[in-house]
Amino acid sequence: HVLQVCDELFRAQLLGDAGARRYVLEDRKIGPAQIEHFGIGYCPGGDRWLLQALHDKGISDDEAVALGVVAKSERGAYSRFRQRVVFPIRDRRNRTIGFGGRLIADGDSQSSKYINTPQTLLYDKSKVLFGLAQALPQLRKQKPAVLVEGYFDVVAMASIGCAALAPCGTSLTAAQVDELAQHTQTVYLCFDDDKAGRIASKKALLQLLAKGLNVHSVILAAKDPDAMLREKGAAALRDAVQGPPEALERLIGKAARFAFGSPAKKVKALDALLPYLAAPPRAVARRAFAKTAADALGQPEELVWSEVHSRGVKALRRALPRDFQNESVDVVVAPPPLPPAPAWSAEELGLARALIAHPLLATQLGPVLDEIQNSTLRHVVTGLEKAISANSARDAKDLLSL
Repeated sequence: HVLQVCDELFRAQLLGDAGARRYVLEDRKIGPAQIEHFGIGYCPGGDRWLLQALHDKGISDDEAVALGVVAKSERGAYSRFRQRVVFPIRDRRNRTIGFGGRLIADGDSQSSKYINTPQTLLYDKSKVLFGLAQALPQLRKQKPAVLVEGYFDVVAMASIGCAALAPCGTSLTAAQVDELAQHTQTVYLCFDDDKAGRIASKKALLQLLAKGLNVHSVILAAKDPDAMLREKGAAALRDAVQGPPEALERLIGKAARFAFGSPAKKVKALDALLPYLAAPPRAVARRAFAKTAADALGQPEELVWSEVHSRGVKALRRALPRDFQNESVDVVVAPPPLPPAPAWSAEELGLARALIAHPLLATQLGPVLDEIQNSTLRHVVTGLEKAISANSARDAKDLLSL
């Protein structure tokens, strides 16, 4: 009830405050439909406005503090989200459980630009994805989830018809990956194109792959979806999310370009790729990506596959966040490497040379076939004997070409 009241108060304030409304409509280019869809509001400056409004509805300071909309200092209670555009954070049943706020005045260096509701009985930021309630109808229609970094990015992607979600002021967690996997098998990853965003994107990719999700990378001609929409327009943003490349294939391509022309760089590139190659739970996916990496790096496929098994799984366990490993999430155990080629004894090598010179010798080896330990040599002898018996080989040359 308290959070619903705050939600309504914030929305009413956005409608009535010309400066806040101009910031949202003109500076951020968010249209009325998206304002309504996400319930965007505004909390004005001053400590007493929200407190008095809540008091008028019979809500005490302690109740508001317990739910994170009001904070307390030595000077007393004050509104946590003052002078901020406010985004209600909703659970999958569309109930408001917290808020995120963005400061309107960028020049205020004393305040954090973005803040969120602190941990409460209702809100745990490590388990919540902003935009989930709005995205669920599209996810149920098998649309991919578009994972972005911020509130404005979610609104931007939703404005072009995407099922957009974002972590709430935290790195992607195991619980959030679990939540995603309940609603989709395909994720489009679209974090900010800066150093922090690229690091966060690689960490998220590892977790999403380890959960068995299909992950694609959205490539933007701007810093983030919000900036892309404002700078390039809706059509350009819509084009960017049409058929984006597989994220791991793109990462392999980057590694290959880094590794070009240097053996030492190839080793470093493969080391960087190993946890990602080991991450997919399905062996067929691991094998396919290992082949792609081998081709890109100019290495034998079996060599890369062996590295994935011997070193990739350990690298994956080190790279995954601790909470990911401690929960009931698939942590990959790679299959054993292919068995080594059978060893050849001196006698078997001699017999092989004799068969090359005299293929018809195979017809006389039936009584001692079980004594040949080398499986490859047994297979050759058996094949030659069958070919000769079937009269399918005219001469020694034909036999050796079988």
